[in-house]
Amino acid sequence: MPTSRNSGTKKFDDYHSGVWDHFHKCFDKYIKKRDDESLHQMRVSIKKIIALVHFIEYCNKEFDVKQMEPVTKMFRLSGKLRDNRNAHLFCEKFAIQKSAFENEDSKQKSVLKKLKSRHKKSDSFAKLRNEINKHITPGNARQLKGYLAGIMEQVIIAFGKKISDEKLHDTRKKMKEVTYLSKLQSNRGIDVIGKSRLELLLDLEDVIGDWHDLNKFRVQLQNKKINKKVFDKVKEKEYLLHSETLNLASIFTGKTR
Repeated sequence: MPTSRNSGTKKFDDYHSGVWDHFHKCFDKYIKKRDDESLHQMRVSIKKIIALVHFIEYCNKEFDVKQMEPVTKMFRLSGKLRDNRNAHLFCEKFAIQKSAFENEDSKQKSVLKKLKSRHKKSDSFAKLRNEINKHITPGNARQLKGYLAGIMEQVIIAFGKKISDEKLHDTRKKMKEVTYLSKLQSNRGIDVIGKSRLELLLDLEDVIGDWHDLNKFRVQLQNKKINKKVFDKVKEKEYLLHSETLNLASIFTGKTR
């Protein structure tokens, strides 16, 4: 396990070590219990690892981001499990027969088997973990503020234009990186985000996430034999979440100018 080398890297070392430990712990728990929260937390840990890798690449262009492949594959596989679970939850919410997703359900055992197989390749995880650890330096703390400010500027620019659905989801990923990495700052990113905007940022992330989940479900329904009135209800809810997203984005960009 990586250890802190000096006080200048302690925060980064602790963060890095913590997210890897949490990732493996949540994976083990999910395999035993198949619970939604463990799956969610495992995916959050992966996103934190990816966010740290993007920052390390910013600090050192020689770092090869292709080394992330082991965790990105885990993320995609776990995403299939999450999408299937969300489909069942939405079926309950909109009174849709779960049998509509029998085909997707039949594939879950195969996805889970691949997830377990991928996790067993511990050498690839250890290699990535060691590579990240080697590139954590005392200078990272000084570079973090500029990195986060740059991402925030990208977010503001994206929301300042007519934003596509695909761009909306990508922008949320950038916002999440700010949320995760700002915790490495002594003031938890308040000087970059602003105290009054931090809560709004978190609300906006949540609404975009809710919209994206429902958007994916609605796309899945297009190939199902679903009552038109029910399908229209799903579309209406998706539209309302999308409108709420754009409204919050407008308030957010107004506060960041």
